Amino acid sequence: MFAITVIVRTIPFRFVYTDETRAIAASVMLASPLGDFVTLTDDFGQTLNCKKENISGYISEDLEKSKLAAVELMLHQQRTQNLAQKRVQADPSLRAISTMGNSPGVITPFPRN
Repeated sequence: MFAITVIVRTIPFRFVYTDETRAIAASVMLASPLGDFVTLTDDFGQTLNCKKENISGYISEDLEKSKLAAVELMLHQQRTQNLAQKRVQADPSLRAISTMGNSPGVITPFPRN
């Protein structure tokens, strides 16, 4: 799957393609200096017709690679959280604060339920 996000003035519109050659053709049309008008149709029924001067830019994206990038970012976040947790456990002042939360808040003569 491939996506092209076209920014028309300030509004982004996403076009999705199942075929790489159609996505490349759409990207080439957007990059071409020829013509004053752009017509894009994706594989899911969306069509864009506008003047080229209204297009602020576009982003071409291979969604399989984007998926892997998202997974790598999540793994990086998890590694960062694990490292922070280890540092909290190694820091005496922070460890003392975290153990205080485990003690009972009120001392009563009655047993716990």
